[in-house]
Amino acid sequence: PGSHKLPYYSMQDLGLEPGYPQYQAYERRIQDVIAEHGLQPELGLARQGEAIIWHANLLHGGAARKDVNRSRHSQV
Repeated sequence: PGSHKLPYYSMQDLGLEPGYPQYQAYERRIQDVIAEHGLQPELGLARQGEAIIWHANLLHGGAARKDVNRSRHSQV
């Protein structure tokens, strides 16, 4: 929570060349930005039939699936 209030950070903003080969470096730099602002992750738990809609600039990711027989659908 709160990352949506940060500026948008492109790879170039963080001193990286754009492209997939630099993506892991980008993720590390974003983790540094998160730490610098004291942000903490929060799980968004949705029950069957519910949807989560978030701000376009909210930093987000996924966790490992606990039950591989269940699916998480996403629409971007």
